[in-house]
Amino acid sequence: MMSIAYHRPVYSVAILCSIACIMLKKIIRSILDVIYPPRKAERSWRNKTAEELTAFLPAAPAHLHTNIYALFDYKNAIVRDIIWSLKYDGSPEAANLCAKLLYDIIVAEVAEQALFLTMEKPLLIPIPLSRKREQERGFNQCVRITNELEKLDNNRCFALCKNILIKQRDTPSQTKSQNKQERAENLRGCFNIPNPDDVRNKDIIIVDDVMTTGSTLAEATATLKRAGARKILCFTFAH
Repeated sequence: MMSIAYHRPVYSVAILCSIACIMLKKIIRSILDVIYPPRKAERSWRNKTAEELTAFLPAAPAHLHTNIYALFDYKNAIVRDIIWSLKYDGSPEAANLCAKLLYDIIVAEVAEQALFLTMEKPLLIPIPLSRKREQERGFNQCVRITNELEKLDNNRCFALCKNILIKQRDTPSQTKSQNKQERAENLRGCFNIPNPDDVRNKDIIIVDDVMTTGSTLAEATATLKRAGARKILCFTFAH
């Protein structure tokens, strides 16, 4: 009588470890949700997909910066809570969601620029925090967004570079500045590029979480331009 051998599927150690990590993260998150229940506003977006949020979140108001693309209106309560969770809670869900919502618009714009042969594979750069501010917070929320963008992109459309642009001087919070001119003065000279060769003749994508007047992104753009960067596009989750 012929016997039929049964072969179990073989999974690599890496795949099994990845599955175990995902399950462990879900378990930890469930435990934390019991100990520290999410706010009502947080529950309103954590249970929705990026597509669902795109459908009903209000678009960012118009602004005069031609190289800055902002997604959503910061005045919206859900948008503010996503930013709050990202910036002050260090929420991995918020970082992942911001990346998912930003990714399609970044890829679409890069593809359009490449169509007209004006942009080669760009460098993806997060807006840096000063050393003092990052030590106080424990992380840079823009780095967390770009880390998630890198996972989504898998080196297809851009290359993540975290330490090219640095913030060499701590500056007052932009939200405490009185007007656009004062904000621009606060930021003047605060960024530096230790090795200009890293950006010379390169195309750049800058990612920030929130744009107020655009002064931060304008100063970062000017610093990169002085170092020889070619085309620079800026993307921010909220304005």
